[in-house]
Amino acid sequence: MDLAASKTYAAERNLEDWGLEADSVLQAKLLLASDYLAERYDLKAEFTAAEQIKYDVCHFKIAFDFLVNGDPSTRAERLTTKESSELTGVGKSAKEFAEGEHDPYPGVTRLLAPLCRATQTPSVSFGKLVR
Repeated sequence: MDLAASKTYAAERNLEDWGLEADSVLQAKLLLASDYLAERYDLKAEFTAAEQIKYDVCHFKIAFDFLVNGDPSTRAERLTTKESSELTGVGKSAKEFAEGEHDPYPGVTRLLAPLCRATQTPSVSFGKLVR
């Protein structure tokens, strides 16, 4: 997404924070977002028109988040919690905390999933079935 398209997208959605910043700051956030997308997702080389729209929306969402909230790598990681109940009815329980891989943009990950390259290479095998 280029700067002009990002301003149009933000204006249509009343995202005033985007329009208040200098063009150089907005361009820097768009560049950071495209770097983030390139590093995080193994995207196809070419998109259809519909796929390009999805990519542009994700690109803007990340750039806007960088503008408003800063780099997600500097934010506190969430811990995942597993609970196990002991002696049901007595009220005794135990909690176990474990660090999981943190995805700051799960919605973007879902939108971009169809745009990613296949992670498994196709294989062909030849053989003879003997009975």
